[in-house]
Amino acid sequence: MNFIDQNWESVWKDYYFKKKREPKGQADIVELMIMLNLDQCKS
Repeated sequence: MNFIDQNWESVWKDYYFKKKREPKGQADIVELMIMLNLDQCKS
């Protein structure tokens, strides 16, 4: 989660352009952000 927190602007843009549907809630947004940035989140 630190990666997402520290790179919020780029993560948000990445999410916004890659989302396939409208989110059902905040957890849905966070889950997709983590999936899109999984490699960076692990390190």
